[in-house]
Amino acid sequence: MDPLTGATADLCSVLDARQLLEFLGHTTTAVVIKNKNSSRIGKIAFGAFDDFNTLCREIQPHNGKSDIYVAQNIVDPDVRGRANNRLQPYATTTVGEGDFHRRGTLFIDCDPNRLKGINSTDEELAAGKEVADSIRAFLLDQWGVEPLVVMSGNGWHLYYAINEPTESPLPAAVLKYLKAKFETPRVTVDASTSDVPQLVRLPGTLNVKGDPIEGRPQRLSYVHTSPDERVVVTTEQLASLTLPAPTIAATTQRRGEWTDRKFRGMLDSSGTEYRIEQKTHPRYDNGIAYRVRHCPNHEHRQENEWRAEFWLNQDVPSFNCPSDQCSGVNKVTAGQMIAKLTGERESAAFDPLRFSLFRKQHAGDERRTIVEGFLRERDVGMAVGGTKTHKTFHAMQLSISVAAGIPFLGRYATTPGRVLYADYELFPNDIVKRVETMQRALGVSDAALENLEYVSMRGLDATAMDQVCDWLDTEIAPGTYALVIFDAIYRAYPDGFEENSNPHYTRLISRLDKTSKRQGNAFLLVHHTSKGNQANKKNTDIGSGAGAQSRAVDCHLTLVEHSPGKVLMRASLRSFAPLDPVVLKFDYPIWSIDDGADPNLASGNALMGVDDIVALLASEKPKKDFIREASNMLKAKGFYAPMTDVARIVELAIEEGRIVEVDRAKGKKYIAPAEGTK
Repeated sequence: MDPLTGATADLCSVLDARQLLEFLGHTTTAVVIKNKNSSRIGKIAFGAFDDFNTLCREIQPHNGKSDIYVAQNIVDPDVRGRANNRLQPYATTTVGEGDFHRRGTLFIDCDPNRLKGINSTDEELAAGKEVADSIRAFLLDQWGVEPLVVMSGNGWHLYYAINEPTESPLPAAVLKYLKAKFETPRVTVDASTSDVPQLVRLPGTLNVKGDPIEGRPQRLSYVHTSPDERVVVTTEQLASLTLPAPTIAATTQRRGEWTDRKFRGMLDSSGTEYRIEQKTHPRYDNGIAYRVRHCPNHEHRQENEWRAEFWLNQDVPSFNCPSDQCSGVNKVTAGQMIAKLTGERESAAFDPLRFSLFRKQHAGDERRTIVEGFLRERDVGMAVGGTKTHKTFHAMQLSISVAAGIPFLGRYATTPGRVLYADYELFPNDIVKRVETMQRALGVSDAALENLEYVSMRGLDATAMDQVCDWLDTEIAPGTYALVIFDAIYRAYPDGFEENSNPHYTRLISRLDKTSKRQGNAFLLVHHTSKGNQANKKNTDIGSGAGAQSRAVDCHLTLVEHSPGKVLMRASLRSFAPLDPVVLKFDYPIWSIDDGADPNLASGNALMGVDDIVALLASEKPKKDFIREASNMLKAKGFYAPMTDVARIVELAIEEGRIVEVDRAKGKKYIAPAEGTK
């Protein structure tokens, strides 16, 4: 054994590697090599193996020179098409979230704290083992399950077999729980290892992350203990450890933190007349509110005395005043009101952190998926449709799907949760008839609909979206609703709201963001299209009003008429992979996906794109002549292709570099395919 590296002559223990891969349940193993010293394979090499002997033969030359990892979860066997039973040097693609079928492993990493990029001392390694042993004993008591334990070279890994869908939030929740319960000043329990594509070190290989120095050797990773049998931790067992636990975010001191004493001192020193009121709602720290006689924002005097109030929520000031001058688009913040009282400038409502601390504070954060491919918790989404697109049926079907936990449109998985549907157009009896009809068509039980709450907003007071947000923030416990739907938002705008105002739309979405951050729900806003044919508009341009409506939301979903009884559904997404457009057909009362319909073709209404234009331009032509010819050819193919739209897409193709524009004699504009330009 090398006294400095701690490595044996046989750098790869086949037995240890096989033990881990068998425990992970792999039929196909994704291998990623992160290179340190060898230049022959580049910084990253990747391979996918279904033959263990070939895997060992391929990685052996790199063991001791590079760090060797495998994917912890069950990968799609088709990833072998990227590098089949071989290592691909200079790899640009390894594995991503969409390459996995299931979560097969709960991976717990107990990593001793030390300087970045160096190896652990024996003492630090022992401290990591002490934490790992504590977690192991605790989970044995809770679950009755033994893990596979690996010494990674610098820390300790615990592996528990699970069988969860990739979108399950439970692994992340369990890791947060364990982090809060067992992390010490000397050892970090990593809560970020729940990512589906998470890589883990292959035991039997040398950990070369740090150079060997005296007292900090490189070590061979190995399987420390292996259970007699692979027992799967059930969903119920995982869920038993997702109760709220202290987190870094909850215990970190914030800059400018308020206390009751400090807040009363501010009110007293500013000469504000106030009284203390006892409250029972959990949003009020210490169960008190500071009711002020006159709102600091303006002179209420007689008619509005004692209507405005401050309160502290987790040591953060909040403010509410029902006056029109303080609500709706004029909504004021507690910081603004405190600044008015004290004559000081309002301080910034954020607290920057160095990235190392920011990463640690948010390690393991994971937002629950509400509708796969569309919405996560805290997202704000918008569903836009024109007349004859049955957008309310579409939104109602989504609400029933989430409440019942059934796939939306038969394809997109949902996480069951409580739904609040605020309907601004239908009367109560119409809502009942429509939901009952859809319930029967979808085969949903009455019990499943216990998660669905409806309110007909017609004729009610205080129904604007910002007022509903105030109600959620003040009257509803966080976590109550998974999804809140406003249908349709043109009847739910705050007072003074202008649909064509970008600042107003941005402010409205920001208001929804504040509530969703506190409540943990997603919002879906049902909206209508602008006038005219929508076929050749960019997806984000569909929707009546200011352009900020699509830029500010996380999901901008559109329904555009495709053909009689069918619509084209598209979505512009912030945090999901791009969604392929699909054609939906409406068979009263539900929508379903028509896989036989071509999303790109429809009678006189097909979507025309840059590819369609470029395909028609074989050689250099006068620009105006080409636009006219292309319009005629596309119309013959079934496209909605007026010359104005063709001209717009030609300009887009020029911007993208697919077509080039050149000046010829007398300033006449010609265009040509980019590759054909002379």
